[in-house]
Amino acid sequence: MKAAATGVRFDTADPFLAIRREAQLLVGYRGSPIVGPVDEALAPGVPQACDRAPDARGLVRDIVRFPVRLFELFRTPGHSLLLYTDSAATVAVLDDVADAARAAFGDDLVVHAVLADGVAAAGLVTPVLQDAAGEFRAAYAAVDGTLLGVRPDGYFGHRGSVADVVGYAAGVVAPATEPSPITG
Repeated sequence: MKAAATGVRFDTADPFLAIRREAQLLVGYRGSPIVGPVDEALAPGVPQACDRAPDARGLVRDIVRFPVRLFELFRTPGHSLLLYTDSAATVAVLDDVADAARAAFGDDLVVHAVLADGVAAAGLVTPVLQDAAGEFRAAYAAVDGTLLGVRPDGYFGHRGSVADVVGYAAGVVAPATEPSPITG
């Protein structure tokens, strides 16, 4: 079997690998300046800044009766920011973190708070998803205060804590420049 008119060779014993390669699901940006640093303290297999963001099912929203997949949230053209918590103390600061991120990124940023099952939203204005099945926590190895920045192409741009949201934004958003005297 020829792939892309002889441009790609693959082991025919593993057609799943060939399909993922053709769909560019094996692309990564490890070591690239366009993503945050790799966290060597994370266990092998845990998604890093530079890896494709995995899906998570079973996320529940208020009022909506059916669960949502995480990939549905990434359909917007801009960056996505996921703020995970499993404690009420962190819930109390999530709106401030979301506001700081929106101020730094502008209108192209979509922010969601992902709360562990049983953690109350306590009046959050930021859209909330409950990790009712625990799939988000498992797929992302998320701990209290995890901040995950997802680029428009579905890859992680940053993995850190809610405390470093401004630092993340500074690495992604180009600073405003003065208008050119020619263009006004």
